[in-house]
Amino acid sequence: MARYEDFGAEYCLQLVDINIIKEIKQKLGGEELLQFVNKDVALHCEAMYCALGSPGVTLNNAWHVFSDMLPLVFEDVN
Repeated sequence: MARYEDFGAEYCLQLVDINIIKEIKQKLGGEELLQFVNKDVALHCEAMYCALGSPGVTLNNAWHVFSDMLPLVFEDVN
């Protein structure tokens, strides 16, 4: 978007009132609207991530971090 002119494109973004966006988001569910799991699951996963030493996550290691976390997250289920 920063260099649209370099590619022969037009600036077509529309300015919006951020307060309207916040109001719509709140009506649709607030912060929970953007959550993939409930708070309890998120807290449990965060604890397991910390148990691994909170490794930095990059595109190169995300799957490895996930694979390391997976058995920890579900160890109480078995």
